[in-house]
Amino acid sequence: MIKKFDFPTPQLYTKAQKEDRMAHMVHQAVGQAFVSHGPVMANSVHNAVVKTIREGGIQSYMGPAY
Repeated sequence: MIKKFDFPTPQLYTKAQKEDRMAHMVHQAVGQAFVSHGPVMANSVHNAVVKTIREGGIQSYMGPAY
């Protein structure tokens, strides 16, 4: 076995840096989901809104509001 490259040294992050990094990763994942699955997500949100309206989730709803 031949070692071609040095192993990366672990970086020590402060608690704030870890939280910022995690938030960045979550935002990146959510953004990618919107780009990759936009039509599916739009359909799911539309269905949830329609279901809420039909079940009377909004008070004093009187019919289609398009």
